[in-house]
Amino acid sequence: MYAETLRPFPNRPKEGAFGEVRYALRRFFDFSVWTASRDLAIFLGGLGNGRILEIGGGLRPYAHLMPGSLHWSLDPYGLEGEFGYRSKSIKYDGKRFPLKTASFDTIIHTEVMEHIYDTRGFLAECARVLRPGGSMFFTVPFAARFHYQPHDYWRFTPSALERLVQESGFRVASLRPRGDALTVILNKIMVFALGLAAGRDRAARRRILVPLLALPFVAVILPAAALLGQIALRTGWVRNTDDCLGFSLSCERLPVA
Repeated sequence: MYAETLRPFPNRPKEGAFGEVRYALRRFFDFSVWTASRDLAIFLGGLGNGRILEIGGGLRPYAHLMPGSLHWSLDPYGLEGEFGYRSKSIKYDGKRFPLKTASFDTIIHTEVMEHIYDTRGFLAECARVLRPGGSMFFTVPFAARFHYQPHDYWRFTPSALERLVQESGFRVASLRPRGDALTVILNKIMVFALGLAAGRDRAARRRILVPLLALPFVAVILPAAALLGQIALRTGWVRNTDDCLGFSLSCERLPVA
């Protein structure tokens, strides 16, 4: 049931010259990474230095956006191998964070909540370890394929996100879509092309003569789709955001009653 055709590529930090190039290419071809890192940079740019907790940070691909801050990373036990990375993050049991109450100024998590089955419990823990008045930023996917199977549980609408964070003790500061209907279509074309070229279903690849089909997809259609998507993302000329890549949300921890 959970034979994933093409697993997501690990999101790696930009360390060294090769890391810089790899990071730039990832942002060019992966619209979700580009929009998430863009919105995270905007959010962090409005903060002062402080204690930042990154949940599900993995390989910490965005650590360079927090150079003057005290930065901790937290990951659940046992999932690193299934998500394709090994990290030095603090580990927790998937329920209670091993951290003191009100011990952080900021919490961030990008493309994490769809992998958390108990989202209310997760947000309650975020509220517990964040000081009153502290900020939380996170991104979630919307028009995204079933990935990291079977550890992918939810897709969230803005209506659900607002209610979830408000019921967990937060005030929503901003909630914005990432991408639009065109970038969703282009993203699916690129994922389909990569699936043909590098997917695990070898029998299916032989049936459809992948050597003939995958080459033009990868060599021509893939960069063309990425370029068109980047133009749409940077200019905002496509107004249909009801069908989008995902959402970015920032919120403030309300005072404890």
